[in-house]
Amino acid sequence: MTSSPNCARKVPVAALALALLLGVVASACGNYSNEDLEFMNALPKRADLSVEIPARSSAITILEEAELARKTHETTRDFNGLTATLVGLVDLIRSYPPTSRTRDSRMWGPFGPGQQDTTNLDWQRRMFMWRDMLDGNVFDFEIAVHKIGTSDLAWPVFVRGSFDAGKTARQGMGHLEVVLAAVRAAGLDVSDWKTLDHLEIDYKKPYPATAADPIHIAMMITDLPDDPSSPMNPAPTVTYDYQATDAGQGQMAFDVFANIIGLPTSPIEHVNITSLWLPTGEGRSDLSVASGDGVGLRQTECWDRSFKATFNVKPFAASENVGGDASVCPMITMLSAPSL
Repeated sequence: MTSSPNCARKVPVAALALALLLGVVASACGNYSNEDLEFMNALPKRADLSVEIPARSSAITILEEAELARKTHETTRDFNGLTATLVGLVDLIRSYPPTSRTRDSRMWGPFGPGQQDTTNLDWQRRMFMWRDMLDGNVFDFEIAVHKIGTSDLAWPVFVRGSFDAGKTARQGMGHLEVVLAAVRAAGLDVSDWKTLDHLEIDYKKPYPATAADPIHIAMMITDLPDDPSSPMNPAPTVTYDYQATDAGQGQMAFDVFANIIGLPTSPIEHVNITSLWLPTGEGRSDLSVASGDGVGLRQTECWDRSFKATFNVKPFAASENVGGDASVCPMITMLSAPSL
């Protein structure tokens, strides 16, 4: 079938790189049964994985924005870019009707390369989704690839995930992964992912979010090691932990584990930045070096609703200090410890 213009507009631009990599070209919006929709609703949606922080005021330039507020804005943009690509792929596949059905499973594909593909032309792709036999509220899915001409059983998994709808409609919990080791080893061209090795996302989505039970999304990114032969240079890892209430209060904690500061023989640094903000934009952020070179270094910065610094204590760069009274910082209580 030929896709309609309205169907084509459902494909997010952010998903195109991954969609082309997987060779999926939407051909139909499709009609779904109630049973199909039960499976489709268990797949992650953009709203489930989006992080939000009030925008910087146009009254100040990006250079005038508080340093750690700017870092938090950059982090949320990077976070949303990754999740939009993954959700965009699911949306793209969701635009097809399933190619096969059982009572407890659905299959999409296999698909061959898309018309716009320039790489991976000898690969097929498919998505398989199934209901857990012990708990009907739990659904699992995986997107796998297959090199034409290899064993029919050779389908390394590229993306996988699960969703637990819970016992009520109020809240669901999901897990999503991009796993590149097996597909790299099989020969799939994943150069668009650069040095990424493994990406994991966990999310909890209450409906609606409350201060006591906020939206909660955690992400862990692991890159390939700079030098696989050196035990002093393990794979760099970044973790993100985002929480937000329905009213707009939020927090983002991000941790970097990598050799950031020193020479290749130096210890690995662990740097944490935890940012808190109110619905109106005022916020504060604390940076600390927990291990490695510079262990013990700390910075605290606060900003107003325009995101301009009102207070900054940075002992290792005293010339950047702002103000002298921390009482100007907003009082913000953490929603909960950064874990999921």
